[in-house]
Formats: sequence, structure tokens, C-alpha cells
Amino acid sequence: MLVYQDITSFPLVAEDGTVAYVITVFITKRIYQLRLDIITAKEYIDTHWMEDFDLDKISNHAGLSRQHLTRLFKRFIGITPYGYYQKIKLEKIREALEDLTLNISEAFNSCGADYSGGFAEDFKRKMGMTPSQYRKTLQSDVCDNKIQSG
Repeated sequence: MLVYQDITSFPLVAEDGTVAYVITVFITKRIYQLRLDIITAKEYIDTHWMEDFDLDKISNHAGLSRQHLTRLFKRFIGITPYGYYQKIKLEKIREALEDLTLNISEAFNSCGADYSGGFAEDFKRKMGMTPSQYRKTLQSDVCDNKIQSG
């Protein structure tokens, strides 16, 4: 947190035009710059999730060093910048897998990820099932809904 103090003075003029008193007001402003920097980094990740993760680009955009950004991100958001990026990416992949017109590889590609890459393992670890198992649960839900409505 940065603290700035503004000092404003203005004269009180007597009837004869002389300065009778000078009133000074001290205004303290608290600027939460570190939080603003983290919000800037978070917004950058939110808009660039399709790209490969690049901590250098994110830290340059926020105006912080890589180490400082990582520490502050963990402190204010609760996870590392990569963890936040991964969370967004996996959510987008999950949404893409819900489009049953795409095969699994196409769903991953539509999110800028390779099905044979690390995100398939991350998906399994976070969701508790493989992408194909997740897809099967979606397909069985669609079949169950058709049977119930029919």
C-alpha cells in the first residue's frame, strides 16, 4: 500500500484585503497499487488464455518482476499465476467438451491445447476423470434426458 499526503492551503482574507488566517488541510490517500497490479495481471491472463503461458509477458504487462508477481498473485488471489491460467484453460476445455459435435482432440484444439499434451493429465487430475470419461458422462446425460422427455 502506498500512502500519499496532499496538503492544501487557502487564505481567509479580512475585510481590508489582508490575509487574516491560512487554513491548511492535510488529506491522506491510500493507494493499493499492489492490488491494482495483480488485477492487471489477472485481466491479462483472462484475455490471453488461448496463448501459451508466458510469465515474462504477464509480469511485463503488470510492471512487476516475475518473482514479485508470483508472490503477490499467490498472496492476493490464493494461487500462482500459472495455477490461475491452468484453472481458466481447464474450464474452457470442459466447456468445449460439452459441445458433442467436436471430437475430444478438436475440443482441446479449440482452446489452444493439445490433447496429447499436459492439459489432458491436468484435466484428469482436476476433474477426477479423463476427458473421454467426462464426455461419456455428458453423452449418457443427453440420452437420459431424451428418455425422460420422450
